[in-house]
Amino acid sequence: MFRPVLALVFAVGVVLAAPGFARADAKDCLVFGRQFDEEDVTGLILSENIMLALNAVGVCVTARPLPGKRITQALLQGEIDGEFARILSYIDHVGDAAVLVEEPVVRAAGYIVTHDPEITAVMELGTRPLGTLRGFLWQEEAVRTASRFVAANSYEQLAEMFLNGRVEAILIDQYNLERFPELGTRPRTVVAQIDAYIVLHKSKAALSESIAQAVRFYTAAGCVFERYHGGPACGLRNPPIPNN
Repeated sequence: MFRPVLALVFAVGVVLAAPGFARADAKDCLVFGRQFDEEDVTGLILSENIMLALNAVGVCVTARPLPGKRITQALLQGEIDGEFARILSYIDHVGDAAVLVEEPVVRAAGYIVTHDPEITAVMELGTRPLGTLRGFLWQEEAVRTASRFVAANSYEQLAEMFLNGRVEAILIDQYNLERFPELGTRPRTVVAQIDAYIVLHKSKAALSESIAQAVRFYTAAGCVFERYHGGPACGLRNPPIPNN
């Protein structure tokens, strides 16, 4: 189970559903797959903020923790209604069964963090090992130019491998990099721009515009889905008024 330490609320308290949207009963809620990793604090914050933003406009969403490999299978088989955040190329794997909501919920930099400041790209590692995290498509794509890599099961394990000298470099996104101050002083270079989108099973595609509207409103208010409570600049006060 996920640790219940991140009960996220809007800055001014619980927000009621906007006019034109009825609050769904729990049995009517969409079920999104969330990777089962108690240590993935950033992923938990992201999914909780997305649920809050969508619930505020009457699109009820709950999370089902699943192993990473099972989430894609569950989506393809229609066992879940969607996923919280996937990069654009993910649709190449699930396009027969799912659609992307065309409004990103994540805009982040993906870094290579190294011991050697001369290394600024994966291919420059030569035969030296690269540390990666299982289950992240942007890392799987970046690692194609690496001759050797070691896959970790959690961010903590990834950071430990690097700090203990087991690998020469690691791949990590900007928000999870902030979790490890000991990595902050190490040389790093941006190697990927990570834009991620909500994914819906095609049976729920009619909800795409309502979900995109909620995402636009959330980000326009200065809120960041990857930040606790949307971040210090989050000015969200009321949900958007849907177009009837």
